[in-house]
Amino acid sequence: MLQKSIPFDALPPRQETDRRRPGSVTGIACSLVASLRGLGLRPGLLPGESGLTAGGADLQVWPRKLGRSGLAAEYFLRRVAALIDGGIPVTLSLRELDPCDGGIRVLEDFCSCLRNALGADKPRMSKIGLSLRSHQIPLQAYFLISRTLLGDGPRYVILDSLQMQRHKNDRVQEETDRNWSFLWRQRKSEASLIPAYGAGVRTDCPLLGDEAAEAILPLHGMQVPAGSAWLPISLHLARFADGNGQINWPLLQTTLEGCIDLGDQLLDVLSWPTDCQRSDAWLNRRLGIVISGIGELVRRRGVDPAGLKCLQWLDEIILRLRRILWDRSRLIAGQTGLLPALARSDPSKDLCDNPHKQNWQRRWRLALANSAVRHRNLLVMSPYSVLPEGGDVEAGFTDLLPVLTHADAYAFAGQPTLSGWNIRAFKNFHSRAWAIMQRRNARSLIAAGV
Repeated sequence: MLQKSIPFDALPPRQETDRRRPGSVTGIACSLVASLRGLGLRPGLLPGESGLTAGGADLQVWPRKLGRSGLAAEYFLRRVAALIDGGIPVTLSLRELDPCDGGIRVLEDFCSCLRNALGADKPRMSKIGLSLRSHQIPLQAYFLISRTLLGDGPRYVILDSLQMQRHKNDRVQEETDRNWSFLWRQRKSEASLIPAYGAGVRTDCPLLGDEAAEAILPLHGMQVPAGSAWLPISLHLARFADGNGQINWPLLQTTLEGCIDLGDQLLDVLSWPTDCQRSDAWLNRRLGIVISGIGELVRRRGVDPAGLKCLQWLDEIILRLRRILWDRSRLIAGQTGLLPALARSDPSKDLCDNPHKQNWQRRWRLALANSAVRHRNLLVMSPYSVLPEGGDVEAGFTDLLPVLTHADAYAFAGQPTLSGWNIRAFKNFHSRAWAIMQRRNARSLIAAGV
């Protein structure tokens, strides 16, 4: 089940009282949210016990280690229950499950303990999502055990090169084929197994490094660094175009700049459910502008999605959109203050006070003047965003996937049923999306059909 943000008319009574005080934190947040929605944007907020939060939480879990320590297991289960009861959906990333070493039994025991800790309460269990790397244990076992014991929360499978490439080892290839077959067969079920494969998160700032994405945030199924804090804001691109797919750029630019301005202010009044997220929110100020409606834009324009001209047209749109977002972040950095993570990256901070340090400081100040930003990440895209909404989808829309190269991070929730496709087209779609994500640092446009 896709976790959804809760509308503000459903906030608890205590926070409803705070809303009537314009100067309160909640009142400020509600004013900012109203402004975002007035621009046609939808922030992914949730009402938590300590105030408004965003995105949900992720936790890494080693079921085998918990099984060896009753105290550790009790602490972990209480922590999960506290988050759930505080209104925070959670995705648990399962680690080190080995099919040759009783991994299926370990998973079953862990899910049973979690079910007991939540009192087998369906509404509580529905807020628990799981993610598992493919080839740890058979996907059929993962899906059946987790669904039977924990209900209908989202279930993700993290696909990697083992799943995406052809193998000379017959045993590995047989397992890979079984996984694809299973993913294909159950995609239409109400509670499906969701593929994810965005292995890294990048930034536009050359002074900061890219990061491994080892966790899944509940809202939008964003694949992110473990323990990171994000404010997702949804933007449907087709809403800024006419019936012929022509973008209203003055309106879109105003909306994008307003999104960054308001989102930056909203980050300062959110409450985060875990210590890691609180630290990350201060350090990295991550906004996740989730772009959808790309396929719908192409359908309105009435062009062949498999044509290279269509891909080039879309590439220019997404590149221009990305530049607007990052230019605004740089402007705010100059006006309000740069990203704290940049201050920590100063290579001269640990040097002794001497001419060598002063030289490094001059060079660092020059680099900051050219590259400083206010946010570590901004643009989030889903591979499904290139597909039109509703009805049959032509496989030719797969040729639009190269626009994903412009994203900083990826989202995987909302998997469509892909009516009219076969397993070959299904596998090709995900394999190509994965390959493009792996090569997204390349500057050249990837030709359609590659």
